[in-house]
Amino acid sequence: MSFGQLTPSKLDEFVDDLPLLLVDRSKFYGERPISSRSLDESIAEDVSEETQFELTDEETDSTLNSKAIGAEDKFTHGQLAMRIVIVYFIYAQSKRLIDRGLEPMPEVPFNGKKAEKVTGAILPTVIRRIPPLPDEVALPLLAAAIKWVEHISEDVIVLQRRYLRVRHRCQTENLQPPVQLQKCNEIICRFRFRCLPGEGNPWREAISWETAENPVWGGVKLAPTQVLRNLIFFTREAAALLLWFLVGIRTSEICSLEGSAQDNTNLPPCVLSRPSKSGLLEIFYLKGLVSKGRKKPEQHEWVLGSRPYGAAWEPLPVKAIRVLQRLFQPWREFSGQTRLVLTFTQAKSLPWTKSTVKPIRASRLLRGTKHFMYSEVDLSNLPDTSLRGENLKQYRDSSGLFIRPQQGRKTFAAYILDTRRSLLPAVSDHFAHFDEEVTERAYYPSHAKQRNEFDSVLFSETVAFFVEAVRGRKIAGKMAESIKDYFSGSEFTEAPNLADLEHRVARIVVAHDLRIFFADHGKCCIRANPKASLCRKATNAASWNTITPDFAARSPGMCAGCGCFAIDSDHLPFWQNRLASQIVFYEQAKERGYEREYRVHLARAEQARNFLKYLQGEVV
Repeated sequence: MSFGQLTPSKLDEFVDDLPLLLVDRSKFYGERPISSRSLDESIAEDVSEETQFELTDEETDSTLNSKAIGAEDKFTHGQLAMRIVIVYFIYAQSKRLIDRGLEPMPEVPFNGKKAEKVTGAILPTVIRRIPPLPDEVALPLLAAAIKWVEHISEDVIVLQRRYLRVRHRCQTENLQPPVQLQKCNEIICRFRFRCLPGEGNPWREAISWETAENPVWGGVKLAPTQVLRNLIFFTREAAALLLWFLVGIRTSEICSLEGSAQDNTNLPPCVLSRPSKSGLLEIFYLKGLVSKGRKKPEQHEWVLGSRPYGAAWEPLPVKAIRVLQRLFQPWREFSGQTRLVLTFTQAKSLPWTKSTVKPIRASRLLRGTKHFMYSEVDLSNLPDTSLRGENLKQYRDSSGLFIRPQQGRKTFAAYILDTRRSLLPAVSDHFAHFDEEVTERAYYPSHAKQRNEFDSVLFSETVAFFVEAVRGRKIAGKMAESIKDYFSGSEFTEAPNLADLEHRVARIVVAHDLRIFFADHGKCCIRANPKASLCRKATNAASWNTITPDFAARSPGMCAGCGCFAIDSDHLPFWQNRLASQIVFYEQAKERGYEREYRVHLARAEQARNFLKYLQGEVV
């Protein structure tokens, strides 16, 4: 394509394609592997400080200005602006193109509008199309972050304290810098890490000179102090991820939190605690600054979590704040900084001067969380699509680098609103939005509602199945007897009418989350008895926490013998076809004298015949 073909209609097509290109590159470009170059671009764009502008969810007007954009949307604006500005650069070269015999663009791009105005008009659409994280990605990501905050952080904090104690002693004794560094490295290398709960070995080996994988530079050789620095940063990133996903606050709001330089176990000044109105709960609040959509930053409080009044345990977000307070307390005392979350500005090692300890900027925190996700979250076994049909390939193929900062906030909102749609006003207030429409438009868009509608379909079909079981529909499979026993109680059989029966069954399905997974060959009731699942046992993953079937491992034959399996007359066509096909295979083999090798097909046919007989009212 020549520059002369960049007509207004072609530019309109380009603008229409930009939201999909930025939000789901694999869907736009088709099936092709993600190159290392595109990963580098993803990281660079996410933390670009040259094109940082801010957008409010509240403002969707095409005249958005650079002061209105939130810190988390900077990279999205940067990605978009780069692709718009290049068109203006091409037009600016028209005379040189003509001088060289090349065809220039035929008209001024975008009817002469300024690049910023064109970008501002598209940006709200792009941001609204960024989806919540699929469960298959969010769960391992949060599991890794929780592991670091709840367990690994203690080792990191203790090791840092020992390092600082030795360093202080070396400085007091006026030892030469090389000797100081040697002694600091020795104390780091002597440290022995703990075994995590349920594990037989330490969570990592003792520190030495190591090679670490960086998502941009590949293998990087690290000295012991640099390894400790990375551990400190990974602990920081894990805590930030929990605040993103479990509290729903923005990166800029995390950066605004105040810490304390006091060496004690109290929570920092940014955390408040108050009893609930009933006095039964202790509610924790996080106090920080909201700047998005405001002329100047304003104080705001977010609910962090709650616990029974007088209880000793802490909600995870509170624990994450406590970890950040303890992790950076020595550096606040050393540098005089007051922010809760700090960073070190020198390229390597740990700070030796006050000037190299700084409050963290959003761009650095975003880069750090990318590194954490790349190194600590294993997404290599993800399928191409999720149970809800969401694209998982871009997360798997990029090792998590295509996870966007807005997705923490969107996942938080989608989870709450999927659970109870009536909580929209509470989420809007939590996010400090101007009205509920803003929250719904930006954080509960059509794709999030489709997730909920998908679950609603499962819920409705589950209720319908159990209602039919109460009304006498025949069910086969190892789960059939349990279903019959459970729903044979008088509270179901004596319901005055169908509507009341459906209401009673629905209450049970909601209370116990008994949604069924439907397939052509039968119904999987794994949520009722997860430890009986054969497909999960086949991969050593059967537990009360595993409440979805393993779609890659299961098969009709395996399901038929599973304690979670049930079928009814809806599945007659599948088993009729299976009976016919397995008999054909066996008879053909028998004619060639291979019936022994095809005995499994005969067993499958017999299994199918027994199901059919039972469902059709015959004696098995």
